[in-house]
Amino acid sequence: MLYSVIMAGGTGTRFWPLSRRKNPKQVISLAEGPSLFERTVARLKRLVPPERTYVVTRAELAPTLRALAPQLPRENVIGEPVGRDSAAAVFLGASIIAHKDGQAVILVSAADHLIAPAARFRAAVRKASGLARHGFLVTFGIPPTRPSTAYGYVECGAALPGVAGAFRVRRFHEKPSSRTARRYLRAKRFFWNSGLFVWKAATILDAARRFAPEHFAAISPLGALHGAAGFQASLAAAYRKVNRISIDYAIMEKARNVAMLKADFDWADVGGPLALRRCMKADGAGNIHIGLVDLLDSRDCVAVSGDDRLLALFGCEDLVVIQTPDATLVCPADRAEELKKLVSRLDARSDTAEFL
Repeated sequence: MLYSVIMAGGTGTRFWPLSRRKNPKQVISLAEGPSLFERTVARLKRLVPPERTYVVTRAELAPTLRALAPQLPRENVIGEPVGRDSAAAVFLGASIIAHKDGQAVILVSAADHLIAPAARFRAAVRKASGLARHGFLVTFGIPPTRPSTAYGYVECGAALPGVAGAFRVRRFHEKPSSRTARRYLRAKRFFWNSGLFVWKAATILDAARRFAPEHFAAISPLGALHGAAGFQASLAAAYRKVNRISIDYAIMEKARNVAMLKADFDWADVGGPLALRRCMKADGAGNIHIGLVDLLDSRDCVAVSGDDRLLALFGCEDLVVIQTPDATLVCPADRAEELKKLVSRLDARSDTAEFL
């Protein structure tokens, strides 16, 4: 059977000041409609029933996510005591699911992606599940539409026979320079790394045993403890024994049984404010605006008013402006992906950390 693990522990620093630690981007409505987390849960409901859907998040965010998705069993929303990146979250979810179902296939997704159409996505997951049952660790590769430096890339190798759009993975690549990204686009064998995965619980845990033995030793026993009274204490003890590492570094770049399925659905990682350009309709001057905003003689700007105050831009071009009740951001659009630098600086100051 198919299960789902949603990773929802991010702090959304690249969407500051709209996104905060206690109210990150996955739980707020960046445009009209449900939050990104609610959209993710809704997208999966025709693939995986609530009782087979798990969420791994920060402990302080777990009550909020439970309230946003009351259809999920309370114990299926798991709060991590400290952040240990995606490898720990993946192994935790797989350990819990493997204890319940030794033949389980797992879809791993993030809570801050926009994917459409849902029917095409579901069909792709079912195709990936077939590969997973044959022992592959499957990732989805997004055909690049521009030479983006915001994403990592997957380089595909030989086609897998009998499965249209499936390839062995030759190599994973970190976020490239502009020049390298242009070369990737011309080569046509490089795809954006979506961060979406499908695999058998047993396959990913076997990979953890081989390539991340400390994580495996600390986290795999938690599967049998999930739902018991001492689970949270055991989880905290286990997380103290492991380091921060992503699933790409821990497993995907080392394993040989990695396959890529070419995505035929639309995908956007809502990493920062520029992602709004890909999921909202711009006005005639290329501006994206949310809230009480007025723009005159301005073009290609992203303007967000997160309160009842008027935000007005006059004679501006290629700016990101985000206004909240207690903080305002103004930055060139071409530097919006670097906002983590600013957030780190504010975090280090004694007089501004409270605004994060």
